[in-house]
Amino acid sequence: MTHVIECSCDAFFAKAQSGVTHHTKHHFGIHLVLGLGFVGTWRLPTRVRDMDFGAVGENTWYKERMSSSIANEDNQFNDLNTSLIPSSSLIYTLGNANHRWKDIFLGPGTINITDAVTGRNAGISVSNGILFIDGIAQAQLPNLVVTNLTFSDNTVQTTAAVFYNGSFEDSTTQVSAGTTSATLITMNTTTVSRGVSIDTGITNSKITFANAGNYFLCFLGQYRFSGGASNYDITVWYTKNNTIEPNSSTTFILTSGQGSQLLAKFEDIVSVNAGDYIQFYWHTSVAPSGGPNGIYLYPTAAASNPTRPASRSVRINVFNVS
Repeated sequence: MTHVIECSCDAFFAKAQSGVTHHTKHHFGIHLVLGLGFVGTWRLPTRVRDMDFGAVGENTWYKERMSSSIANEDNQFNDLNTSLIPSSSLIYTLGNANHRWKDIFLGPGTINITDAVTGRNAGISVSNGILFIDGIAQAQLPNLVVTNLTFSDNTVQTTAAVFYNGSFEDSTTQVSAGTTSATLITMNTTTVSRGVSIDTGITNSKITFANAGNYFLCFLGQYRFSGGASNYDITVWYTKNNTIEPNSSTTFILTSGQGSQLLAKFEDIVSVNAGDYIQFYWHTSVAPSGGPNGIYLYPTAAASNPTRPASRSVRINVFNVS
């Protein structure tokens, strides 16, 4: 029996069958070996092995021998000592949607990806436990779980910083409860609420915090005086969980007489636990004389010539600072 193998621009596989030399012409089995320049053992992938190389009898003989050789080598590439570079750029694919590689093992280096829009290169690498993504303007991650977030100044944040806030106001006149009583401030409108709310329909005064933290408070109260004298005082403070918050009061003085107005502004930072609530109060030494007389919280109506918006009698703004 005689076996003849000839290699040129075309590859020829020959076999002896019944004492007759037979040639089957094939164009890329040998070409792949020469083109890739493998040193060592190279195995044909399955899709090449299963190609039709001739008549049924010839195909069976060839596939039996090739399948046996491939099976013995576990269908793997071994001993590759050269770069694997495609003959053309942006043409070939490694795997597809239905045939995927299971694992990829890479040493120190960079995965380079071309931006589909700008054409610029983006490189992904790892050094000293840090993942670097160079050449991108932003990263979009639909679900990101972070245990510790370390900033460039080495500060570490272990919980997410979420902005909670609330803005509440009232459009009615609120009169004093008397010279010996604290007057509870109420609100009938919520303009903003995220993690901070008011018990609308109950007391209309409890500002409740759904999340613990330190919160900035800003109270704005528009007071009006309808008496005949001047230099009357107004004191504003707040309670937390129905207990007066120490050092939380501020006193304002009305220095004008009949029809004067004063915008009282009060600010503070309060530390709360989840579920805590605060309420604002005020007091004046001027006794109410029936109706909206004496000193009272007073809204202003919109006006014209020029057009001017209305103002609320009370507005309280709250937001977390840590």
